[in-house]
Amino acid sequence: MDDVDDKGQVSDVTLESNKAKRPRRTVIQAPQTPTQEKCPESVPQLCRVWQLCLKGSANECGAMGSLHYVGKRVKKDYKKSAYYFEKACKLKLAGACYNLGQMYRWNKGGIPKDVDKSNMYYGKACQLKEDDACYILAEYANRSSTKSYNFKKAIPWIAEACQRGKKITVCSTLGLLYEKGKWVTKNEKKAYALFAKACRKNNVMGCSRQGFYMAQGMGGTRLDYPKARQLLHKACNLKSGAACHNLGVMYLRGYGVPKSPKTAKTYFQKGCKTGNQSSCTAAQQ
Repeated sequence: MDDVDDKGQVSDVTLESNKAKRPRRTVIQAPQTPTQEKCPESVPQLCRVWQLCLKGSANECGAMGSLHYVGKRVKKDYKKSAYYFEKACKLKLAGACYNLGQMYRWNKGGIPKDVDKSNMYYGKACQLKEDDACYILAEYANRSSTKSYNFKKAIPWIAEACQRGKKITVCSTLGLLYEKGKWVTKNEKKAYALFAKACRKNNVMGCSRQGFYMAQGMGGTRLDYPKARQLLHKACNLKSGAACHNLGVMYLRGYGVPKSPKTAKTYFQKGCKTGNQSSCTAAQQ
C-alpha cells in the first residue's frame, strides 16, 4: 500500500502574516526606562494596570502588551507590545511567550522575522503548558532540519501536552516524530499508541495513521484489514486525503476486501477533492 502522510499546516491563530519586505534585523528597543513612560492619565484604570506591570505583575504586563497590540485605549504600537510581552514572558506568563513566538514567526508590525527566536518563545510557552505552542513546536520539529533550536529538549513538554489531552493534535504530531525518528529514537510502537490515542478523539491524522499501521501490521500490531478499513473510512470521512487514497488502494488490490476498481476510483476521487495528488493521479488511470 502507498504510504501517504497527512501534513498538518500551522495556522496563524493569533496574529496575521505580514507580507511586507523583510526589514533589517534590529533589536527591539524598550522605553529608555519604564518609569519615564507617561501613564495615560486620561484612562485611570489603564494607569493602574501600567503601574502593576512595572511592579512585576505578569498578567498586567500581558494586558499592556495586548492593548498596545490591538490599539485599544492606547496607540497601536507593536514594538511596545513586544516589550510588554517580553516582560510578561520573563514573569512566566505562557500566553505572552506564545504571542512573542507568533510575532517573530510572522514578522508582525515591523518586528524582524526570526525563526530561532520564534521557536525559543514557543518552547517557553510550551514548557509553561500552553498547548497551542506545543502543537506548533511539534509541527515545526517535524518539518525542520535546523540545528539552531534543540527540539529534542522540547519533547518532554510536548508529551505532557499530549497527556493533558486539551489539544489532541499534539499527540498525532508527536506520533509522526516517533514514526520518523526525528529528534527522538525511532519507535513505531510509541507512534502507533499516540495515533490510536488521537484517533479516539476523532483526530483525522491519528485515525489515518492508525489505519495505515493496521493495514501493514506495523507498530507491534497484527495485520487487520477489517479494522484498518474501518479506521481509514473514519479518517476519509474526516477529510483525510491520505486515508481516502489508501482505501482506494485496498479496493484496487483486494486487500481484505473484494477487488473493485469502481469503488477504488470513488475513493480516489474523494481523496483528490481534498487536494491529495496521489489520489488525483490514481483517479485518472
